[in-house]
Amino acid sequence: MKIRSTLKSALTFNFLLVAVLPILVIGFVTLQVLTKQMTQEIANKNFVLAKSLAGEVERFFNEPMHLLERIKEVAEGKSVIQREQINKFLEA
Repeated sequence: MKIRSTLKSALTFNFLLVAVLPILVIGFVTLQVLTKQMTQEIANKNFVLAKSLAGEVERFFNEPMHLLERIKEVAEGKSVIQREQINKFLEA
């Protein structure tokens, strides 16, 4: 059985090809560009968020460290607290 295309079917196919092909190409290119831009934007936002979080964590840990350094200074100073009183000072 031989398939014969009529003028109507050939024109319909060519019209759909001409109408749909540019839309598909433009859609594909747009998808690629937007995907790349969105990926870069998300990576930049994640980097900023990570730097901000790192700063907050560092500040969170620095506060107890300063307190411990101050306790060390007071405990090691001979004139402020006597050796026998260090445990009571640390418990307070």
